[in-house]
Amino acid sequence: MKRVAAIALTVMLVALPVLAATAEQGAKPAAKSGNATGVVSAVTNTSLTVKTSTGEETFTIEEKTKVIGSKMGRKAEAMKKAGEKTVITEFVQTGDTVSVRFMDDGATKKASEVRVTKKTTT
Repeated sequence: MKRVAAIALTVMLVALPVLAATAEQGAKPAAKSGNATGVVSAVTNTSLTVKTSTGEETFTIEEKTKVIGSKMGRKAEAMKKAGEKTVITEFVQTGDTVSVRFMDDGATKKASEVRVTKKTTT
């Protein structure tokens, strides 16, 4: 009988942290992924605002955000060889048409990829 009680107590002690972690995770809403397409209305090194068909959306830009577009890889490679830091403002300008992949955690929308589909002609 003592052995059964000891096993039951051990199982409870092992399960309690797992149950607590599961309950804590349930309290936080999971980040949702999404896509947005539109015209860039503002861009800085840390944010991108896009005018979409439903209104303006602002995205946080991080170092790991990928920027994709025609000939951008060559420019980024040349900048890295020259020891320059690549920033989004070198590749994306106001008026460009973009498609943005992002993660929305409820507080911010973090861009994981910005694809330039049409450059403005200046």
